[in-house]
Amino acid sequence: MSGIAGVIGEVDKHTVKKMIEKLVYRGRKKRTITGKNFAFCIAQSNDSDVYESDNAICLIDGHAKWYRFKGAEAIARSSACRKMDGCRGAFAGVLWNGKEFHLFRDHLGVRPMFYAKIGECVYFASELKGFLPLLPCMPEYINPGEEVIIREEKIRRRRYHVLKAAEKANEWSMDTAIKKLDALLKRAVAFNLSEKCGALLSGGIDSSCIVWYASKKVPDLRTFTACFKEGSEDAIHAEALAEEIGTRHKTVEYDLEDMLSVLPDVIYYLESFDFALVRSAIPNYIVVREASRFVNALLSGEGADELFAGYSYLKTFRESLHEELLSLLYSAHNNAFQRDDRMFFAHGVEFRVPFVYQPIVEFAFSLPASYKIHDGVNKYVLRKLMNKIGMPRYITEQEKRKFSDGAGSMFTMKKFVESEIGDRDYNSAREKYQFLRCKEELYYFRIFKEHFPEEWYSLIGFTKRPER
Repeated sequence: MSGIAGVIGEVDKHTVKKMIEKLVYRGRKKRTITGKNFAFCIAQSNDSDVYESDNAICLIDGHAKWYRFKGAEAIARSSACRKMDGCRGAFAGVLWNGKEFHLFRDHLGVRPMFYAKIGECVYFASELKGFLPLLPCMPEYINPGEEVIIREEKIRRRRYHVLKAAEKANEWSMDTAIKKLDALLKRAVAFNLSEKCGALLSGGIDSSCIVWYASKKVPDLRTFTACFKEGSEDAIHAEALAEEIGTRHKTVEYDLEDMLSVLPDVIYYLESFDFALVRSAIPNYIVVREASRFVNALLSGEGADELFAGYSYLKTFRESLHEELLSLLYSAHNNAFQRDDRMFFAHGVEFRVPFVYQPIVEFAFSLPASYKIHDGVNKYVLRKLMNKIGMPRYITEQEKRKFSDGAGSMFTMKKFVESEIGDRDYNSAREKYQFLRCKEELYYFRIFKEHFPEEWYSLIGFTKRPER
């Protein structure tokens, strides 16, 4: 994991060092690389995050693999062959190939990257806060599966990967689909495991699935659950499963006072005021803070809902199910993936998402829609697999719950804000900020403005179909 910042167009080491200071929690070892017309700076955790050769310099945040090559070298070599689409992993970064600069982001935007054209120069950074030393400016995010190519002051954006649903679904039997998914999940979890790696365990299907497979590879796997002190369904199911499969489990409890104490930091690191995202980020921040005492990476169950139709409202979709799932998956880069990226890295913990391992994504969008929603049951093929491998029914038969709901805190902040912001106050704010959807969002937006320019609201990804 790394934080990256830089400038293309001049050797402005002083400004770039100010930018990287905003991102040092993403990696403790700082390094600056300069050339005739550029300055790159990285706060890195792994040596493989930097690759230098006679004709290329590459810095990445994340992990990548292309054939036998890993890390930044995998990106440099695959790009030279125009084969970056074949890279596996979650990554973002910068590449100088001797002729032009490439800013890039992985297929689904799991790792972040932004850039801004200021005068004759292009500045870039892993997070929005990296641009605070450059104000006033308006950064742009690089889209999932996209690279921004800079050559002689010209900027060109190119999609190197576009995910599409198969024109014709595979006609596998359910048993064949289950076997294929089982094999893919084993590979995906193994690909994402590393030394001192643990896992979040919410007690829902997705995280339970990942923990189940990881526990077969790591017998003393550490798992963590966030739980509101008044109790939650998550903790009950998670603790039962952890005991059954033998993980070293810890339940992290919190209350309203804890939530309010971390809220300013949550919004600063999250770089968002979307009320649904902040709600779920608070318990995420608290549980990862505790987990950071024991691990430096955590597996997450993110992505399964978008791949296997986990949201209840999707039951109304039939012919257009895959189109809706693609929309959800491509919007995750600035909501669900952003939440995990920022909350984990705030504590120096890398987050890993086995479900969005590229072969699983391709497999999921080759399935018939009926394998995802069958007789009103969401994630049908995933549930069938979980039943086959012996997952307890209290896991496989439960309905989807939002992370903040399962953690027991979904409406805690809403109730608090209702007592803090009156109707007149909210309606007055709405006259100026029409994008605000509720009092809770106004409360978070006011904290957001203490850290960031209010015009950056246009960079915020708003959660689709949130429950208020």
